Amino acid sequence: MTHTNSNGEWVNDASKEVHTKVEEARLELAAAEYVEGGDKDMLANIAFKSVVGERSGYSRGLGAGIKPQKGKAVTGIHEELKKECEKRHDIEMKLKDVETQLQEERKMREEMTTKFEESQRQIGEEMEKRVEAKMATMFRQMLNFQVSI
Repeated sequence: MTHTNSNGEWVNDASKEVHTKVEEARLELAAAEYVEGGDKDMLANIAFKSVVGERSGYSRGLGAGIKPQKGKAVTGIHEELKKECEKRHDIEMKLKDVETQLQEERKMREEMTTKFEESQRQIGEEMEKRVEAKMATMFRQMLNFQVSI
């Protein structure tokens, strides 16, 4: 607001260029889902800092709503971020372990299914042979019975 006149035109080209770059950076961050939940103020602050920069204890851009953080706060945030990254890494490792176990179980199930189908086929063949043998024996007995009559 401090860099536009009453009809909304930019006071100078540098302000317009900074605004354009910040908007582009904010849209890129939002498109990349940089911030979970899409907090617009946080995206705007991150985009603004990436375009105009910052130095310790001072933020450029009057009225931008960016508050520089003190050293202890930044350190705490970095420690928190590190812990969260470690948690994420642990979860990813557990997920990989679970995926590996799942693949092994699928492979075992496929092998068991194959073995079961093979044993069913073998049982069927054996049953057919036994039935044929039994029928042949019965047929011979019938022939012997008829010959003896």
